[in-house]
Amino acid sequence: MRLIICFLVAILGFSLFQWPAQAETVRNLNELKAQMTQLGKPALVIAGADWCVYCREMSQELATSPELQPLQKDFAILKIDVDTPVWDIAKRVFEFDGTGVPAVFIFRADGEKLYSASGKPSDMEGFLKRYRDKSGRILTTTEARDLSRDLTKIQGLLKKDDLAGAIEIAMPYEFKDCYAQTATAMMDVKSQIDVLVTDQIAKLDEKLKQTPVDFAVVVELVQLKQTCQSSRELLAKVQSIEENFAAEEANQKLVA
Repeated sequence: MRLIICFLVAILGFSLFQWPAQAETVRNLNELKAQMTQLGKPALVIAGADWCVYCREMSQELATSPELQPLQKDFAILKIDVDTPVWDIAKRVFEFDGTGVPAVFIFRADGEKLYSASGKPSDMEGFLKRYRDKSGRILTTTEARDLSRDLTKIQGLLKKDDLAGAIEIAMPYEFKDCYAQTATAMMDVKSQIDVLVTDQIAKLDEKLKQTPVDFAVVVELVQLKQTCQSSRELLAKVQSIEENFAAEEANQKLVA
């Protein structure tokens, strides 16, 4: 999947063609990378030529239809000139064996190909809506900026062993079907934090089963519970061994 994204970036600026009416296309390499990797936008790739009537019709509709204006903003639009050698390479990379133009492709932000066909879609509004919805959540510029900032903060906190601070920032984030790199990075960090806490819980659970229980271990349990206060899910895991410990203590008193 990375190959697709790298290829799209590589051809930008070398194979674009001009239509009489211009849709809102990406302007440079950095913009394409940002829209796909930072915001999670899918790429709408249109391969055509200025001599193609249907290519011009598609461009005209994208550029002037009021219904399509808000929809196309959710795509990173890239155009390839089929009269250049780049198109021969693109067909192999895209695994496309069609012959008609325009050839239309949609790639999710992680490079997954969602659509590949020859010809202008008859219902452009329905087409864009359908594949926007299949492309996952798209971040706003503000969300992407805040997410990148918080990732940097969390990494710094983890280096300082400030697990409580990292949990407070990371755990509220939830990205379902978002393919922006920053979103997947945050979910990876959350998984890392979960592993750290789960490991601590497992070690504490073993210590709490020892008889007699060291008071320092009880202090560790209290501290871990405080560390996880800002995460309901992690707190529930800690409370589970706390409840088991309390039940065992009560049982031992009854036996005594």
